[in-house]
Amino acid sequence: MAGEYQRIYQQFQSDPVQFWMHQSQRIDWHTTPTEAYHQDSQGLYHWFADAKLNTSYLALDSHVNQGYGERAALIYDSPVTATQQTYSYRELRDEVAAEDVLLALCLGPSRDAYAKLEPMGVEEARDYHRVQIGAVADMGVDLVHAYTFNQAKEAAGAVLAAGDCGLPVVVALVVETDGRLDNGQTLEDAIAEIDDLTDAGAAYFMVN
Repeated sequence: MAGEYQRIYQQFQSDPVQFWMHQSQRIDWHTTPTEAYHQDSQGLYHWFADAKLNTSYLALDSHVNQGYGERAALIYDSPVTATQQTYSYRELRDEVAAEDVLLALCLGPSRDAYAKLEPMGVEEARDYHRVQIGAVADMGVDLVHAYTFNQAKEAAGAVLAAGDCGLPVVVALVVETDGRLDNGQTLEDAIAEIDDLTDAGAAYFMVN
């Protein structure tokens, strides 16, 4: 074991870039990387920066393709309905591939919804959430679910980001026991502000 470790470590030392590019071939990429890493102007390293992963594929299809399709992927156990059911990777893959199934990207606010922090501006939030949404927009996602937002401007930014990526979006706002957002804004006013900032870009709204 020690000898194998030393052999691999020596490969890494002799050519780190080639070593990591070779290791990257073990991953099922959606977009294959052309470089292992690079260092930015602040000294931070970025790994496989131009590559993309399809997490939906890796969660199901990849297991089936590797011969693990009949293994348990999900165990549903509800004490409320006294129901227990086990789904294999193949069963889940086939079920989510059905034409009547919608695939939603679920995202939340950039920070703790209850943290007392300066709220994001609309364009700042738009840029932030566009990165998240854009990473999977071309991977079969049908819509975006924006959950637990309690600031209208950040929610508006998320709506605009979804629109930039060509996806419909549903917004769920967090309200307190008085029916208002954490900053005291009424639910009605928050929805009106988001609609005004996005030209009524949200498909509909929900309440958390």
